[in-house]
Amino acid sequence: MHGDPAVRLIASAVKPDYAIEQPYLKVTASFISVAETTFQVQAITHNLGQAIAPKTVIEIKRIYPDQSSAVILRDSIDGIRFSDTVTYNIPIVAARDKGQNRIEICIDPANAIDEIFETNNCTGQDFVIYEDEARPVWPTNYSIVTSQNIRLTASTANPLASSRQYRMKLDTTALFNSPLKYTQSITSTGGLLEFMPGVTFQDSLVYYWRVAPVSTDGSMSWSTSSFVFIRNGPTGFQQSHFYQHTQSTPAKMKLDSAGRAFHFDRLPRLFFAQNGIYPYASSQGGYYYASIDNRIIGGAGCAYDEIIFNVVHPFTLKPWVNNGGAGGQYGSGGNCGAGFNRETNFRFPLGTALGRKAAMDFIDLIPVGYFVVARTNANGAVAGNTYASRWMADTTLYGPGNSLYHKLKNQGFAEVDSFNAPKAFNLFFSKDRQSVFPAAWGFSTSIYEGYYTTAVYATPDTAGTLSSPWFGPMRS
Repeated sequence: MHGDPAVRLIASAVKPDYAIEQPYLKVTASFISVAETTFQVQAITHNLGQAIAPKTVIEIKRIYPDQSSAVILRDSIDGIRFSDTVTYNIPIVAARDKGQNRIEICIDPANAIDEIFETNNCTGQDFVIYEDEARPVWPTNYSIVTSQNIRLTASTANPLASSRQYRMKLDTTALFNSPLKYTQSITSTGGLLEFMPGVTFQDSLVYYWRVAPVSTDGSMSWSTSSFVFIRNGPTGFQQSHFYQHTQSTPAKMKLDSAGRAFHFDRLPRLFFAQNGIYPYASSQGGYYYASIDNRIIGGAGCAYDEIIFNVVHPFTLKPWVNNGGAGGQYGSGGNCGAGFNRETNFRFPLGTALGRKAAMDFIDLIPVGYFVVARTNANGAVAGNTYASRWMADTTLYGPGNSLYHKLKNQGFAEVDSFNAPKAFNLFFSKDRQSVFPAAWGFSTSIYEGYYTTAVYATPDTAGTLSSPWFGPMRS
């Protein structure tokens, strides 16, 4: 793939090879009861061989609790090129389906298509459809309750079930382990179950409650719901507690369980800088630049023996713009003409103590966490540059440990001493956050070498979505 003559691609397959494996077959609900009308089956199919056009048959077979079986679905899909996902809703018949069930799925069950292998076309999965289940009915999930002394109502999966014991738990956490936890058991036939907790609800507090039939072996198949109590509040629905929000579906963001806050996902960002000594590495101004994810954030310099800083926001990655015009901001040099993306450069001369002090002060004013790209614009002549040892000597002016040399070293530039001859360097760092984003750097080895430096830093995304669970019923 990189032009290596020793690497040979696999020869084209002469036949398709449809495959489905058990891990790629899912009954999507973890708990299914006869109270449901359907359940969902999802399968990921693969073609490990040649991609062909003819349609392919998908067949689904069910084995019921009484061990009878039937083909319940035959579907025709377009020829599988590499991978396809199929999803089907399968009906539930309460009187027939309670107990151990099995789903089997086959691709090309009649072997109508000539394949490399015919033995990997089918798989299956066992699952249970439960009869003994009770589900919260009212208050409806995520609803706002406005009055005290309410009845908590549940419904059994089988409305004709014989008398048995049911248990309800109420708490202010979905873990049901707080000191406020309340438990109540009743004995009832199937149908509607009513619980009177007798708890005085606290204003604006979310309550979780769950109900289940009490089994002889001690196992409990809980169904959970939640509501918020707001005294004299509006009717409707509300998600306001951490465990309620865990039922939402995030995309490009996540809910942090420790801080209980939403955060955007982190994305890897490619920091890139290309440098060298002008005009030996290149006589073109466009050659000298810095970028993030191929978006240029800084361009060519203007004078020899200077250091150029480009500063970008830690989240948006937008670069600061030097609005100082001919004079430049923060003691920096001005833009030396249009072009070559110089408007985001903050340039400081290295040949004077005043210029180096301005660069030191500029580093100090950059907010913590902002990303910085520092680049030299070096002279090809030995005597044309001011080197790191001279920067360090400024401690005689500003005190121990206080020089441009020390400022850069404190930001992670461990090899700053290597700037001791006519060569260029690139430096990436995050202001005062080296423990999270280690600094990265690179040096050219001669005045004729053009070189580049890269670093990958994971930064927060700036957009995401959160889809709530279904709310309802509603009047409007």
